[in-house]
Amino acid sequence: MYAIDLIHNQKGAAMLATLMFIIFFGLIGITMVTMFVSHRKMQSLDIHQQRAFYAAQSGIEYGLAYLLDYCGGTTNSNVVDLDNITETGIDAGGNTTFDLRINTIGNDSLEIIATGHSGNVVKRVRKALNYIDVSLYAIYTTGTISKVTVNGPVKQNAAYMPKFNLDLMRQTAIASSRYYPGDLNISSVWAFGGEITFAEQNINIGAWNFINYGNFVAGNNITITSSAFPLGAHLGTMVQPVSGTQFKCLSGGVHWIYGGMIINGNVTGKQFGFLWWTYKNLVVSRRRAYMKNLLKYTVNQSPIILYGNTWTIDN
Repeated sequence: MYAIDLIHNQKGAAMLATLMFIIFFGLIGITMVTMFVSHRKMQSLDIHQQRAFYAAQSGIEYGLAYLLDYCGGTTNSNVVDLDNITETGIDAGGNTTFDLRINTIGNDSLEIIATGHSGNVVKRVRKALNYIDVSLYAIYTTGTISKVTVNGPVKQNAAYMPKFNLDLMRQTAIASSRYYPGDLNISSVWAFGGEITFAEQNINIGAWNFINYGNFVAGNNITITSSAFPLGAHLGTMVQPVSGTQFKCLSGGVHWIYGGMIINGNVTGKQFGFLWWTYKNLVVSRRRAYMKNLLKYTVNQSPIILYGNTWTIDN
């Protein structure tokens, strides 16, 4: 009887050991499977996080292109028209999308907000920028303005200059026979410059000149000499893209520029008068349509200069 009980106990112990063995390795198997699944999920999550971030970055680049393209038109639009621009569900490739929002901040800053989507993951990136709309100004200069009557806003000592596509300007001037490899001396009463009149050196407007039309571009200085007429006029813009150049009006009469000026240097006129009566010999009035038409010859084909940037990743 004792032997039989012993055999039964041994069999029970063996079965228990087998059962514990199965349970132990079963738990190990379940743990490994769980870890594998979790690892795959983490890998998938990491991939979606990367893709969502890349989609958001694509949204920022899209926003920059959108901004420059929108402001590059010749209509009388203003950068404030871009406030609260929203686009959603834009395809970024690889089964990802982004949403875009553009807001203006005050009078000289804006923010592009792009939200990237991949799977259930969302990444939001912000880019804050400063901007200058050059077409807002009657005179935009990196130098100073002295003894000039200005009808419209002015920008002196500007830290940034529009980057003009000078080759395109030259080609446009050559196509209309208005390109001058040296100086351009205007001595006629009338001078119709057309879309672009380009002089590699100086533009000198002589005493007998009365009225001009078009966009005049000088690689060096522009000088209006003493005039034989009490009044002269220029319908269009004056541009000096090269740093350190000078615009000078030396005339005893009044020369009126109706359009605007973009000068990479100083703008200087003269003041005349007798007793209580005085006048300045250079008058500049802004026509924004002329300025915007000229600024399509910048590298980004836009009146907007974007500068400075701050990136922020929300999540």
